[in-house]
Amino acid sequence: MNKLTSDSELRSLWFQCGSQRFAVPMSHLREVIPVTSLRKVPMTEPALAGFMDLRDQVIPVFNPRALVSADAPDFSLPAVVIVVSLHDQESLGLLADRIGRVVQTPPPRPLDPAVRSPASFLGQTTTDDNTESLLVDVPGMANAFGLKTAVAA
Repeated sequence: MNKLTSDSELRSLWFQCGSQRFAVPMSHLREVIPVTSLRKVPMTEPALAGFMDLRDQVIPVFNPRALVSADAPDFSLPAVVIVVSLHDQESLGLLADRIGRVVQTPPPRPLDPAVRSPASFLGQTTTDDNTESLLVDVPGMANAFGLKTAVAA
């Protein structure tokens, strides 16, 4: 775990993909939209579910389950996409079966070593109903997949 050093709680939106629960920091949340279509690209990382057009911006959409386990099933519609900002001009999407609510999450604990893409997560945390969630590291996920995370100076 390398990104959060504060002992304060973090406001996050929790969401679910299959049986796995995730949380994304509110500081990165842009919007939640229905999935209308995804353009899949052959021979890409299984975590990349495809690309979607969001008001004339093509954004990558990831299946968080595939970041946790290599055995993650393909995603089936209908679903929603949680759009998160990398910076003012770039976004990415996260597929979700179910959207929860905004919760205060305690600082994350280290990840389970079995997590397939540890750079995509800040750690494990517990939401207010005592359910374990993986806290998404938006910049870490972008970096792990070669996406820009900051505007070039």
